[in-house]
Amino acid sequence: MLCFRLFLLCLAWLAACSPPESYEGEAADRELAEKHCQSCHQLPTPDLLDKTTWRNYVFPKMGPLLGIRRFAGRDYPDESTMDNSFLFPEKAVLTDPEWAAIIRYYTTLAPDTMPPQAARAAIAPNTSLFKARFPKFAYQNLPVLSLVKIDTARHQLCFGEAERGMLYRTDTSMTLLDSVRVGTGPVQMEFDRTGFYLLNMGTFHPSDGTAGVLRYAPDGKKPTELRAAGLSRPTHFLRHDLNADGREDYVVCGFGYYAGSLDWFENTGPPPARPEKHPLNLMAGAIQSALHDFDRDGKPDLLVLMAQGNEGFDLYPGTGSGFSTPRRLLQFHPSFGSNSFSLADFNGDGHTDIVATNGDNGDYRPILKNYHGVRIYLNDGDNNFSEKYFFPVNGITKAVVADFDRDGDLDIAAIAYFPDYSRTPQESFVYLENRGDDKFAPATFGDFAAGRWQVMDAADADGDGDLDILLGSCVLDIYCAPTPFWQRWQRSRHPIMLLENTTRK
Repeated sequence: MLCFRLFLLCLAWLAACSPPESYEGEAADRELAEKHCQSCHQLPTPDLLDKTTWRNYVFPKMGPLLGIRRFAGRDYPDESTMDNSFLFPEKAVLTDPEWAAIIRYYTTLAPDTMPPQAARAAIAPNTSLFKARFPKFAYQNLPVLSLVKIDTARHQLCFGEAERGMLYRTDTSMTLLDSVRVGTGPVQMEFDRTGFYLLNMGTFHPSDGTAGVLRYAPDGKKPTELRAAGLSRPTHFLRHDLNADGREDYVVCGFGYYAGSLDWFENTGPPPARPEKHPLNLMAGAIQSALHDFDRDGKPDLLVLMAQGNEGFDLYPGTGSGFSTPRRLLQFHPSFGSNSFSLADFNGDGHTDIVATNGDNGDYRPILKNYHGVRIYLNDGDNNFSEKYFFPVNGITKAVVADFDRDGDLDIAAIAYFPDYSRTPQESFVYLENRGDDKFAPATFGDFAAGRWQVMDAADADGDGDLDILLGSCVLDIYCAPTPFWQRWQRSRHPIMLLENTTRK
C-alpha cells in the first residue's frame, strides 16, 4: 500500500511539473510572442519559469516596456516617472487582446512547479584541502558585503559593506586593522604599487543611479583622483593602455537597471584633464569584462558578459585605438541569470576557454531553476565556443578557476547565494576538484553555512605558495532562507571567512 501511495505522489508531481503539450489557438498566441517578445532578447520558452512567476512577476514588469501600464484591472509598475522614461512607450504597442494572448501562451504551457536539477555527484561534506578561519573581532551589524579582496603584497584581507559604505582591513590572522568610509556599494578593488582603485556601484538595490572609479592612496583615507564618473550602477572595470599612447585607459561595465552602458575611457592626461568617454554598448546589462588577444593579432580584444534581458558573451576586436564592431559568441535566454566568468585553457589545446556561471535569482520571488550552474565553454581555435561541461548549482553566484590542489590541472571553487536550502544547502560553497576527462569531484567544508556567501576572492593570502579563498557574507531579509540558517547568521554575524589552503602545510 505504501509503495502504491508513493507511486501516486510521483504521478502527481510529474503532472505538476509537466505542461500541457498544446492547446487550441496556441500557434497564433506563439506568433504574437515571437513578434513582441524577441525584439530585445532571445525568445523565452514557457518552461523556463513556473506559471506564478510568469503571471505575477514577469508580465507586470514587461508590460511598461511595451507601453502597457494597466491590464485586466491591475496596475503595472509605472516606470515612466524615472529619468529614463524614453525607454517606455507612451502608448501601448499592442492591444489588450494581443497582450492577453501572450499571457495565455506562457501561463498555459508553463509548469506549475519547476522540475529539479539534473542528477549530479553528491557534494562531499568536508574537503581536507581548506581549513576555515573565522574573524577575531566582533562585528556589530548583520553583514551586507559587496566586496572582498586579498592584498597579496601586504598579506591583508579587505572587505566592503554595500549599504553602510565602509571598507575594512584585517591581517591574515583575521584581526581587524582599520576601517574607512568609501561610499555605498564598493564592488571592485585593485592594487598597484602606490595605492588602490575602488569601483563603487552606488546603491546595492536595482536602480539607475550613477557612481565611479576612484583612486586611493595606500592608507585608503581619502580618494586622490576620480578616474571615471557618471557610470550607471557599474559592476566591473579594467585598466589597460588601449591605444598605445603610454597612458592607462579604463573599460567600465555600467550594469544599470533599465538604462546602462559599456564604455571605455581614454586617458587624456593627468588632472585636470578629464578622460574621454567612448561608448561601446548603450544597453543595460554589462556585468563583467576581460581583455585577451583572442585573434592573436597583438592587440587586446574585449570579452563582455551581458546579463539582464539580452544575455550572452560579446567579443569586441581590438584595433589598437579602441574596439571594432562586436560579435556575439554565445546567446542565452533572458531568464538564464548570467553573473560571472573566468578565462582559462581547460583542455590544454592552447586556446582560451570560458568558465561561466548563471544563477541570478533576485529579480523576483526566488524559485529554483534547473538550468542554474557552472559551465565550461571550449574554444575551437576560431573563437567558436560550445558547452563541454555543466555542473548544476542552484542560485550560483560566482566561480573562480585555479589549480587549488597544485596537481597541474584546473579546479573550480563556486559559491551560491540562492542554493536549495531545503535539500542541498552545501551548494553555498562547492569545490570542484578536477579528476581529468571532464570529471570533477564536488566537496564543501564543514562550516559552509556560517554565512550567506555573496562575494569571493582567491589568492595567496599568507604567502606560503598556495591559493586561499576569502568569502564574504550578505544577509538581507528580503531573500528567504529557512529559520535555522537565519538564526545562525544573526548569532555569529561573521562578515568574512578565510579558507586557508592546506596544500603547503
